[in-house]
Amino acid sequence: MAEAINGVQDIFGSTAVGAGSWWRIPQKIGNLTFQVIQSGTVGSTLSSAVDFEGSNDGVNPLATKLGSVSLSSAAHPASDGIAIDANWAFVRAKLNSLTTGSSVIVKANGQIRS
Repeated sequence: MAEAINGVQDIFGSTAVGAGSWWRIPQKIGNLTFQVIQSGTVGSTLSSAVDFEGSNDGVNPLATKLGSVSLSSAAHPASDGIAIDANWAFVRAKLNSLTTGSSVIVKANGQIRS
């Protein structure tokens, strides 16, 4: 069973391309924010691309992505993010590209609706 997003959590961390685990979104969560943090060898330019996928069954991702973050930077660590306001039951991060010798962590946070 997928873990639920509850406060700021690391939902993905990798040094290789691929999809992370599905995370369940509690019904009272409205806006979700995702932060991608890229790090690696100091002095080199690193790049990465992360898609965010949604699903109502936690098995089949939507063909349309919830959003994407692409980073290319010599600053370490580099960071960027997105916010979504959608009520999909599950979300996950999918790392599509990554410079050799670097890593990516994705953090998520949800805002509870009143």
